[in-house]
Amino acid sequence: MFIDGDGSGHYAYLPTLIIYHTVDFSDVFEFEKSQRPLDYIGHYFHKQGDILINKYTTGTSLLQLPFFLMAYILSFIFGLTPDGYNIIFQYCIALSAMFWVGIGISYFVRLLKSFGIIDNFGWLLAMVTLFGTNLFFYTFVQPSFSHAFSFTVITMFLYYARMLFLNYSRKGIMMAAFSLGLVFLVRPANIIVIAALPFIAETPGRFLFG
Repeated sequence: MFIDGDGSGHYAYLPTLIIYHTVDFSDVFEFEKSQRPLDYIGHYFHKQGDILINKYTTGTSLLQLPFFLMAYILSFIFGLTPDGYNIIFQYCIALSAMFWVGIGISYFVRLLKSFGIIDNFGWLLAMVTLFGTNLFFYTFVQPSFSHAFSFTVITMFLYYARMLFLNYSRKGIMMAAFSLGLVFLVRPANIIVIAALPFIAETPGRFLFG
């Protein structure tokens, strides 16, 4: 199963809202419990009053949404119960991670190019990053986790921030702000990426005065 572990918590917003039409995660918890070993506790769900809430933020599920909807439609076409966890959902969520990492890789190369690195070497570095780090594991083995999605939104933010330092524009600041919002929504701890801004600016003068 690709939807597993912490990834189940990030993903749980989609079946809860779209299939069960509620903000109470109790139905998803009970469904997951019926499919998991007896020691399953759903550690990402917590009791709040009369309902279960999810400790994770919504960013990962937001990026997975188009692929969830595709799986939902395909489930009807192929006669499977659209429960959010059948085999089609599993593979569509895996596909979502590969898609977004592909987007992230393209932004990574564009970011490198802005520092004067030629395309061929940029793509080589991108492949080393994909296949030589844990990004490979979180793209192809545990694709429902937030890590692959974090890679993409962080890279997008760094690229648009870099473009702002090089050439200020209203569109640029909107894209940088939007991608930074996604960075926080996918994983709040990712906000530490703003510490990289002085390095993206390259010079103190550019960082302080644009």
